[in-house]
Amino acid sequence: MENKTGKYFKYAIGEIILVVTGILIAVSINNWSESNKQKQELNNIYTNVLEDLNADISHVDAIIKGYMSRGFTIS
Repeated sequence: MENKTGKYFKYAIGEIILVVTGILIAVSINNWSESNKQKQELNNIYTNVLEDLNADISHVDAIIKGYMSRGFTIS
């Protein structure tokens, strides 16, 4: 009977280790996935900011050209 109990405990511990390992792998994959999502969102934000800045520069250039064509000087 003792031998069967020992085998059962070894089996149970092995199963627990497998389950814990699987959970840790799943959590690790989830964290990696979330990190990639956050990086992509940040890259999208940077792209939008860059596009907005370029548009603003174009508008300011057009305004400056308009003033200069009317004889104003920029110092």
